[in-house]
Amino acid sequence: MHKGFTLIEFVVIISIFAIMAAVALFNFQGFNSNIALSNVSHDIALTLRQAQVFGWSAQTDTNATTLIPVLDANGNPEQYADGVYFPYDTSTNSFEQKFLLYTKTDPVAQNAMYTSADVVNDTIKIQGNVRIVAIQAGISESSLAINAQHEVPSGATAITQSVSLAFSRPRPDAIFFIGNALDQNMSDKYMAIYIASTTNTDPLYADHVILVSRFGEIEVQ
Repeated sequence: MHKGFTLIEFVVIISIFAIMAAVALFNFQGFNSNIALSNVSHDIALTLRQAQVFGWSAQTDTNATTLIPVLDANGNPEQYADGVYFPYDTSTNSFEQKFLLYTKTDPVAQNAMYTSADVVNDTIKIQGNVRIVAIQAGISESSLAINAQHEVPSGATAITQSVSLAFSRPRPDAIFFIGNALDQNMSDKYMAIYIASTTNTDPLYADHVILVSRFGEIEVQ
């Protein structure tokens, strides 16, 4: 006589496999989400670093006739700045799902913010369930609540305009632009870019933070 599974045993085995598959799929989706968040955060940091390198090695503005370098008000040669632009959509009150690596056509450092006349070296689209939840400026890391929880602070300068972060020789530091204006608040030593999953509905929480200091430091937390 041949022995085999009874119907009940077969159903139990199928149920166990279904539960294992569901758990594995859930963990895989969570893993994919973490990878996407990490990739976007490091893409932004690397693009900022690329702009920094380009800005520090930028071409000097020279007189078209004499080919002598043009000097700024401090007696330093004017350099073409490079930067990263984060466009803000006022219709949705959120940052767009892309950022731009640009080179200025105007060598004056005070005009290093992005304009449509500038050269766009690369447009990086944010893919997957990832978004820039906020960009804020602050006097210190603690004012931006850079910690294990990555809470988006309410006390820092909340930015609801497009942001340009530029670099230019001989300045080693970053130049902050909010909207069409240079950030004149020199007490703002840092700017933080908060990254979160679209499935994260908590407006006060971010999964990763890219921190940029006026001293040129760029890090992902």
